[in-house]
Amino acid sequence: MADGHGNNVDYSVFGKSFSGHIEKSSASPRGKVFIVHDWNGLDDYEKSRAKMLADQGYDAIAIDLFLVLMRFWKGAMIIGGKPARSIVTPMNFAPA
Repeated sequence: MADGHGNNVDYSVFGKSFSGHIEKSSASPRGKVFIVHDWNGLDDYEKSRAKMLADQGYDAIAIDLFLVLMRFWKGAMIIGGKPARSIVTPMNFAPA
């Protein structure tokens, strides 16, 4: 992986395949930052934030919490045949 360039990174957790995006500082890194996406998964927003952090001297990885098996249909993310919003919405908890 060349410093200063973004790359896709594939990884697995308990045998499940995931994908992420990593940006490395072109200088000695000041630290590492992990970026977690919102309900619609890893997209250009998180990738641009990783790039911004790399430009500021950090190694940044935008992780994808959804499986690689998801797909898009008419602009909506589909996971296992259901729209992602319908899967994620029940996870909203009332404020404490």
